[in-house]
Amino acid sequence: METAAALRFAASELERIFPAISWDEKEWATWYGERAEPLDEKGRLPAAPVVHQWGCVLFGWPTKLTFVPALSDAVLKRLGGISPSLKSPPPRLPPAELGVYPWEAASWQTLP
Repeated sequence: METAAALRFAASELERIFPAISWDEKEWATWYGERAEPLDEKGRLPAAPVVHQWGCVLFGWPTKLTFVPALSDAVLKRLGGISPSLKSPPPRLPPAELGVYPWEAASWQTLP
């Protein structure tokens, strides 16, 4: 969907849901983000949580927040009884760089 069409759709939906609010002079923006979740063989989001392993790193996606407990169960099962130890402190990593919030980088506009 093009930006202008997406903004018009969003405005019409909000006007329908909140008719008492004046949306005329509000500023609008869109943001597109690449999704990180894996797709199944049919190109859709999986119906269950996904856990993959790359070397000694596990990474997973719950695909839905309600699947988080199932994702944690799958990760614990993959760990096979491994637990943290006070004998092995975490590695010293450099501080992460601060990102930019999408709304700070967006091009805001009023609707015609």
